[in-house]
Amino acid sequence: MAKYNPGNLKHRAWLAQNILSTLAKWNFKIMPMEKAWEFVATRETKNGNRIVVYTSIDKRDGAIRDYATDRIRIIVGKRHGSAYMPPLSEKVKIFDDADEFWWIRVARINRTGEFKAITSRLCQGIIAAQEKLAFGKTK
Repeated sequence: MAKYNPGNLKHRAWLAQNILSTLAKWNFKIMPMEKAWEFVATRETKNGNRIVVYTSIDKRDGAIRDYATDRIRIIVGKRHGSAYMPPLSEKVKIFDDADEFWWIRVARINRTGEFKAITSRLCQGIIAAQEKLAFGKTK
């Protein structure tokens, strides 16, 4: 498999395509966020909790941002009243309905190495987010 080269625009577009197709397989939907420069994907659980992925895919050109500008980030939002409530230090306010959720950062994925390895780390982050919602902590 090819190694990702962030200096190559074709590689950045290819990785963006891989990320979006992976998120679609995991049933994520792109959120219509006008103020965000990047595509933001979300998936809501049966009980109304959320997993949110900040993709680092620029809306202007559809490619991943340049090297070392940021990472792919995954957070979870637990609705108030859920069985597990995180410590106050993990609470992060984002989105307009932030007061309805406790937001917890779960993963930051570096975009280095082979394409397959980056996609694999994204999947591992999604699994960690699911575990965080189900059990309150990752293994």
